[in-house]
Amino acid sequence: MRWAAGLSLAVTVSAPGGGAAAESPCFRAEIDERAGDYAAAVAHHRACAGAAPRSQAAARAAARAEWLEHRSEGGFAPLARLERVRQDPARADDPAEIAALAVDADAFPPGPVRSEARLLVADAWLDRMRRPADALPLLRAIARDPSADAETARLAEHRLVAALLDAGAASDAAREADAHPGGIDRVLAARVRRMIRRRAARWAAWSALAVQAGGTGFALVRAALSGASRGIAFPVAGRAALSLSPLALALGAYCAAVGAGLASLYEGGRGAPFAWLGAAVVPLALVSRAWSALGSNRAVARLGRAVVCAAAVLAAAFLVLAGVDPAYLEGFGL
Repeated sequence: MRWAAGLSLAVTVSAPGGGAAAESPCFRAEIDERAGDYAAAVAHHRACAGAAPRSQAAARAAARAEWLEHRSEGGFAPLARLERVRQDPARADDPAEIAALAVDADAFPPGPVRSEARLLVADAWLDRMRRPADALPLLRAIARDPSADAETARLAEHRLVAALLDAGAASDAAREADAHPGGIDRVLAARVRRMIRRRAARWAAWSALAVQAGGTGFALVRAALSGASRGIAFPVAGRAALSLSPLALALGAYCAAVGAGLASLYEGGRGAPFAWLGAAVVPLALVSRAWSALGSNRAVARLGRAVVCAAAVLAAAFLVLAGVDPAYLEGFGL
């Protein structure tokens, strides 16, 4: 405890030989806290603050006494239980000890210690023990606990929103952020908005691909059932796609090579997303050609196919980036 070390050092320096320091209220407060006797520690902190009211040691002692008194619910028993874990790294990293503290915290009386204990458990489950599903209810309980310290509640809300985003629950994260706007900082709020936009873009991307696939399938079935094209629709589509395959392969290779080359010009740039994009362009181009061979020749129909096929390429680009390296999407606000 740095604050206690500062108090005892100040007293030792001020008392010749250090003998008086051993009996000073500042030193006794440190000993009391180490022993878990927080009621006695408060009394000694108050005595320390009164001994030299204008000294820095007195100011620290008064602040510490106030901190302890604010956490005196249950006669300091909850605080003693929490500190046994918080001050011992071995206990804090022991899954069984953390689980036991979670159970004990449920029985703590209302007050800041209950929320601090739950936050310690939630942090352990999120960061070290990989139990996010168990941590989320605790974080929600802290954020909604009227007896929680304001800073603890804000921290819990921040961790909750971040954990929901990490789990892919963008809608839940947005609802939490809207319900507690003061609980998250601007960086996390911007991340929430990006995730919402990214989810909408992902839905639009899959819709564009579905429209292209559906339009091609509809044209194929319609041609297969029509009198003039009965029995030759599939061969026609196949020959049309095959005739475009060299150009499609060249286009895919071009996308992969040029994209990877541009990415290599930037520090940390990766060419893998563009290689996947090049691979995705090939089947999209072949499907587009087959649709064109079977679809209507009217200008409106050709324009509609062009728009849908272009949207499908953009959709594939988005899905590739989102799946391989989402960092690229941040430059587009996604």
